[in-house]
Amino acid sequence: MDLYNAGYTYKDIGRIMFMSENTIKSIVKNWIDSLPAPNREIIRKIHRQASFSRRDTRKAIDYEAKKEIGDKAFILKNRSIYNTKRNGDIVLKDESEIGCSVSFDTPRKLINENKEIEYKNLKDEEIKLEVLSFYSRKNRDKLN
Repeated sequence: MDLYNAGYTYKDIGRIMFMSENTIKSIVKNWIDSLPAPNREIIRKIHRQASFSRRDTRKAIDYEAKKEIGDKAFILKNRSIYNTKRNGDIVLKDESEIGCSVSFDTPRKLINENKEIEYKNLKDEEIKLEVLSFYSRKNRDKLN
């Protein structure tokens, strides 16, 4: 219950304790229900305040980490740990490919903003439909 009072979510607590999110949720709910009514609201308020505090701390850390060097500059300096997809997006390699673990503030993905959509200039409606179906969500995984 210390983790709940420290502002961690059910998912985070489950990850730390190697349990499922639903199990943690039921344990916390049973614990809160066993408390007297005035204490329930106090516990929930403490959790809410601690979670806001954790969120603000995480935002401040992310801001400080990105202040020195941005994601794009970091990726361009460390190209050896990234793969480029066909559509131009740059994605972090698996840890098994890299051979070591990466820190939490390492950018995972850089989306190519200069992608050109090829089907905008097509005149024939049948060709447009064919191109749209080719780039649909079903086929997106096949392209990458």
